[in-house]
Amino acid sequence: MPGFQNRVVGHSLDGQNWTLLEPLVYECANRDMVRAAVGTTTDGPSIPPDALSVIRPWGLHYLPAVLHDAAYRDTLEGYDRETGDWKPCHMSKAEADNLFREAMIAQGCTLTDVELLYNAVHYFGQSAFDADRKKP
Repeated sequence: MPGFQNRVVGHSLDGQNWTLLEPLVYECANRDMVRAAVGTTTDGPSIPPDALSVIRPWGLHYLPAVLHDAAYRDTLEGYDRETGDWKPCHMSKAEADNLFREAMIAQGCTLTDVELLYNAVHYFGQSAFDADRKKP
C-alpha cells in the first residue's frame, strides 16, 4: 500500500523554508521507494496568496509537496533493491507531478484538494521546474 514510511523532521529559520534533518521516505503504488534526503530544502506547497482562503499551506498535502520539491529540484532519490543503495531519480516534470498527485491521494487529501493542487503544478509549474533545474 503506498504511503509515507515516516514523518518529516526539519529546521526552519523563517517559518516557510525548511531543511530536512531526516530523510522523508515514500513507498509508491508500484512498490518503488523514493526519498527526499537529509539536507533537502522545501517551501512546502507554493500556494498563491489569493488561494489561501481556499487551501492552507499546512495540511495533508504538505509531505507530498516536500517530495514534489525534491523531484523538481532533481534531488529525489530512489531505492535500488538490487544494490541496496539510494540513487538519483532524475524525474521529468510529468513524473514529479504524478508522484505529487499519488502521494496526496495516499495521504488522504480530499479529491478537490488533489485535483486543485495537481492541476496547479501540472498547468502552471513549468517555470518553477525550469528554475529549480537551473539552480546549482
